[in-house]
Amino acid sequence: MMKKKDQNLLRPKNRYIQFLLKYQKVIILLILLITSLASFYINYPLIKGAESYYHLSEPLTLLGFFNDPWLLLASFIPEPILFFLPPMLALLSILLIFQLSRTINLPERLTFLFLFFLIITPAFIYTFTVISAYSLFISLSLVGLFLLSRKNVHKYYSIITLALAFCFDLLSGFLLSTALIIILYQHLNKKNRADQKQKGQQNNNLNLKSTLILAIIAALALLILKKLIFNTPFIYGPYHAQQLLPDFISDFGGLGGLSFFLIILAVIGLAVAWKSKFYLAYLFMPVIVLAYLFNTQAIFFLGIWTIFFAAAGFIKLFDQKWTLLIIKQFTLLLLVLGMLFSTLTYFNSLTAYQPSEQARDALLWIEDHTDEDVIVFSLPEESYYVSYFAQRETFFKPHAQTQLTANLTQAILYSNYIQELFPILEENNITMLYISPKMRSQLGTEQGLLFLLQNERFKMVYSARQTEVWTFD
Repeated sequence: MMKKKDQNLLRPKNRYIQFLLKYQKVIILLILLITSLASFYINYPLIKGAESYYHLSEPLTLLGFFNDPWLLLASFIPEPILFFLPPMLALLSILLIFQLSRTINLPERLTFLFLFFLIITPAFIYTFTVISAYSLFISLSLVGLFLLSRKNVHKYYSIITLALAFCFDLLSGFLLSTALIIILYQHLNKKNRADQKQKGQQNNNLNLKSTLILAIIAALALLILKKLIFNTPFIYGPYHAQQLLPDFISDFGGLGGLSFFLIILAVIGLAVAWKSKFYLAYLFMPVIVLAYLFNTQAIFFLGIWTIFFAAAGFIKLFDQKWTLLIIKQFTLLLLVLGMLFSTLTYFNSLTAYQPSEQARDALLWIEDHTDEDVIVFSLPEESYYVSYFAQRETFFKPHAQTQLTANLTQAILYSNYIQELFPILEENNITMLYISPKMRSQLGTEQGLLFLLQNERFKMVYSARQTEVWTFD
């Protein structure tokens, strides 16, 4: 009997699973609270993330609002309150996922595992601890879908929030449009099946096809108009130097990503979810994967998609009968501890993605002691800190990159001769350099830009704890 119970580790009849499912909302919210408090403790008192400072430093315009509603919020909400908004959006999103999962009859085990994997994943933690466009997008989308699913709520309320959710990049707009078209198809198809008359059924089938075609045309037209009128980017960012593998697997030290064990489970889930009739989840695969290859900022959407299949794979793996029970138990423990270890490791690296007190003081010094038209050179991902704290133009920002400026940035950082470096600085009117500890650790002082600072045309005008400001004459 004991062996039989143990073999059913994740079966609904297992007493531990029954306990988890009975109190799943409390457990998930408790874990969310722990991760949020940990992020808050690490970040305080400064807001974290280059993307946060992009939203804070960008000017608010009417066209800008239709591409990024955060600009409006950041223009009138005090910074201390902004600090708390991302975790509040995380709480709202999790609660809405609970409600929507019941509406669409998603299996309880799948819902619990999906949410558990989600809130311990670095991609989710990062998105909901910085001022991220995708945290606001997913919250507005979930609110709109929730209102749309309520029978006693006027549907116009959902239109407002869904319209706001379209005020982001083209990728998020495309994914939301696809989700709404799928919902529309299922709703109309359900009505068709309820029609008992054969003639009426045929008419309804024609109506279904024409309605879907019109919906697809309308969605594509909306996205094209957004691009033509508002010059909406396909994907936001990137706000850091992209690295395909590290940005995907958090264990390799990327900005945010997924646990290696989670990816293994997702591969299993991809193979078995089809048999569980989760066909629609596969529709998003080509777009999301291609989007990530184009811009690693899409890791948030790729993460959600991967986590869903990982949850399905986790259930399938441990629903199977194993020859050796001890191996099954050990594997379960290894996978859970491996994912938790990835989360803890990521927390240890969070401080690298926020400006230090020394950095803030140095950048405020630049604001107080330099002309407003000065151009500052820094590491690409730190250019957003310069724009926000120093209020000065920077040479290169990753989200607005061109191949030319990207190449010139690399040339400045890794030039070994003044004959290479000086013409670039002069032609681009760069008269100030912000040297951070991160730049020092990346470049070293034996070659490249930091070595060439010994030339007499460079002058150090500020220094504090390996954070320096140099001028170029």
